[in-house]
Amino acid sequence: MKARLAAVCLVLFAAAPAAADELPIFDAHLHYSHDAWAVVPPREAVAILRKAGIKRAMVSSSNNDGTRLLQEVAPELIVPSLRP
Repeated sequence: MKARLAAVCLVLFAAAPAAADELPIFDAHLHYSHDAWAVVPPREAVAILRKAGIKRAMVSSSNNDGTRLLQEVAPELIVPSLRP
């Protein structure tokens, strides 16, 4: 039983990287509030997301200014998200 489970896990894990390479990466929870802007300016933040292969990112920020800053730089990448 253990050998069979190990074999199934091995097949699943071996197939995972191939499947992951085919799917776009969507960051569904990203914060970009006022304390991050000076450390990582909007253009640099977008460059980091693109370098990581992110195709879309749901962004929220305290008072929404950070979200708007990122969306101005990359409207095709940034999806504004309202958090309660």
